[in-house]
Amino acid sequence: MNKRNALKLLISWMLVAVAQIATAQDEWLPERGRIENVTNYHSFSGNQAIRKIGSIIGAPIPTLGAPHLPIILVQFDDLKFTARDTEEALVLLYDSLMNAGTGIQPGTSAISVGEYFNEQSSGLFTPQFTVIGPVTLSRSYAYYGENKDGAKDVNIREFYKEACQLAAQQNIDWTTFDNNHDGRVDFLYFIYAGEPENVSSTKDPNTIWPKESTSAMTVTYEDNGEKSITIGAYGCSNELLRGNLDGIGTIVHELCHGLGLPDLYDTKGNGFGLDYWDIMDSGCYQAMGMMPCCMSGYELDFMGWRKLEELTPDEPLTLTLQPLAKGGKAYKIVNKANPNEYFILENRQNIGCDKYLGWRSIGLYNTYGANHGLMISHVDFNQSAWSTNQVNSDANHPRLTLVPADGELISSSTVKTTEERDVWALSLRGDLYPGEKNVTEMSSYAVYTGGILDQTITNIVEHEDGTITLDINGGKHDEPVIDPNEPIVDPDPDDPDTPIEPEISDSEPEIPEIA
Repeated sequence: MNKRNALKLLISWMLVAVAQIATAQDEWLPERGRIENVTNYHSFSGNQAIRKIGSIIGAPIPTLGAPHLPIILVQFDDLKFTARDTEEALVLLYDSLMNAGTGIQPGTSAISVGEYFNEQSSGLFTPQFTVIGPVTLSRSYAYYGENKDGAKDVNIREFYKEACQLAAQQNIDWTTFDNNHDGRVDFLYFIYAGEPENVSSTKDPNTIWPKESTSAMTVTYEDNGEKSITIGAYGCSNELLRGNLDGIGTIVHELCHGLGLPDLYDTKGNGFGLDYWDIMDSGCYQAMGMMPCCMSGYELDFMGWRKLEELTPDEPLTLTLQPLAKGGKAYKIVNKANPNEYFILENRQNIGCDKYLGWRSIGLYNTYGANHGLMISHVDFNQSAWSTNQVNSDANHPRLTLVPADGELISSSTVKTTEERDVWALSLRGDLYPGEKNVTEMSSYAVYTGGILDQTITNIVEHEDGTITLDINGGKHDEPVIDPNEPIVDPDPDDPDTPIEPEISDSEPEIPEIA
């Protein structure tokens, strides 16, 4: 099977899967859908975290260019891949999922990981993926996914090492994946057979929880003598979700960690964070992971792909915001008392990777196409919170969260029943402006330095063409300029009540001839 046929099969599957999303989402509860970043919980003995999150400086993956990244397909002694019947077809499938430049196909959510990043970065970041495997580990999936004494996947290090050793037998040139030439594989990703532990539909606690780590790992293997590779950072996720091929959302989320981004959900509790509005929270699960949402204005600026435009304090201004998914700018209003605290304004519409933004099918309700508008987020940057992956772990002081139009935030991580899910999903409609309640302003909003933000956002209007207009500090509506030398034309010559400007001529008046 060639790549073109594999891609056709993938798109056909996506068409069927999208048609089934409403049913699947109606059954799926998201309360366990968070992804673990193990850096903050444990590091492997003898290994030092030589890569970090919270900044693109020192991040495992460079944010510009076309870095080469390996993907290892891993199955177990008692659990094999089922997405395709042959190993060749499986590799072609994942090569399409990772690399195909298919864009967004009409009527489907088929987009590859590479195309996602190409689209988000406006062509500045175009990663190239090499799919390796599949390799078969010597033990059962339950051995590598065992939880013990409150720790998840206690034997995951053996999973990583054995998979690397088996992959090395395929004559891999590991130097291809050392993009910064520091002697290490920058980032290695593993996709394992079967389901993940982090969603409620998975009843088996011995499955592996998707994760990412920046704790460096050295693997020794035999290849005509003893050799070793050092891996700076790595992550893993699952093949299936609810019995179907999983989408790209989790992979994108983990690769964003490799690019330096922290988690934006509450890593210690059930706080809101950014929930379904952000790729570093639950936005990676949009449309069951087949169409993760766009990266936010903050994240695009973080990567150096699209700069946030800072608005001048106290200056009256009327803005027109284009959709973020179409290359539109995001703007920030800075707290004059603290330059690290600011508010971001961005236009989110149901196009591009935001096509399924906030889409939930709930009983008789379907929120597809209902969640769009002006997204306002509140940032209070602190380097320590970013680098320790605890941006929103303090419920009393979240550092990058949504400012909801309706004043209500319900976290998906608190959902336990279908009734609670329905309330939560419908609440998404009130998060963006104007939203379901037609909220047209954000004023009197508290800032962490005390008091309220001394700049106003009013007259928020969402137009049929997807643009949004708003006024900052009352707006700047220019009065029409009238040229004093321009003659005034009678607007209605048939109306006798309309005064008529007398005609004035610069020429000499004509004197009638006297007989």
